[in-house]
Amino acid sequence: MAVTLKLLRPAQWLKNLMLFFPPFLAGKFFAVDGVQALATPFVAFSLFSSSCYIVNDVFDLKADRNHPKKCYRPLPAGKITVRQALILALLLAVCSLLLSWLSVPDLMLWLISYFILSLAYTLWFKHLPWIDLVMIAFFFLLRLHVGGVVYHVNVTLWLYLSVFLLAIFLAAGKRLSEITQLGDNAASHRQTLMHYSRNQLLRIVKLTAVASLLTYTMYCISHHALIASIPVCAYGLYRYVRRVQQGRDGDPTTALLKDPQLLTIGVIWCVMVFSALY
Repeated sequence: MAVTLKLLRPAQWLKNLMLFFPPFLAGKFFAVDGVQALATPFVAFSLFSSSCYIVNDVFDLKADRNHPKKCYRPLPAGKITVRQALILALLLAVCSLLLSWLSVPDLMLWLISYFILSLAYTLWFKHLPWIDLVMIAFFFLLRLHVGGVVYHVNVTLWLYLSVFLLAIFLAAGKRLSEITQLGDNAASHRQTLMHYSRNQLLRIVKLTAVASLLTYTMYCISHHALIASIPVCAYGLYRYVRRVQQGRDGDPTTALLKDPQLLTIGVIWCVMVFSALY
């Protein structure tokens, strides 16, 4: 059971909280008809994303066996076979699509789109320098857009831009931490890392940090009640930059869960938005 749960990467489900951003930031979080209607898209999307993670792990099996951390994942560690993993991925995908069909039909098309995008990323785009960062940002945009669709909330252009730039910021930060941690062996674990330099990535991290804060500020100006949250976001960006500069893990979910300051900042931001809009 523990092996199966680890294969699903439940910590990565934190990214799917992006689905809740449109109703939460629009002040319509409690306007959704019941807890089931609120939770079902998140559950379906999380199950489906886990299915895609498993497929990605199968394709990356050889590289993960040589990675200092990923080698402990169930597949490269030999705790589960490729056949068993693919069967589990299929079951998760079927359950997710069935749940969507029964409860949120609008979600099905977006789940299929997510699978196509994920497969294209695994096979091609993750091997293309700079393009891989943009594709990661598209995954975040897709989650944001899906949240707007399934909860019937209009997503503003400023929010789209802010999330896109924030995603580039996080993706570049993760690559920067990988180069720092893996050193001379970085390219053998991720092909695109041979095309990046530490200075290039650090410049992108700093540039997108400023750009995402500016676009979030413009979003807050159109929602006057949220202006007080800008300094909190600014410190959160600064804290993450410091983290990756120091060579610590730049994975967004790991950083949020294991860095007390980032977690506290996230909670404070949620409380501030909640108190301002509700």
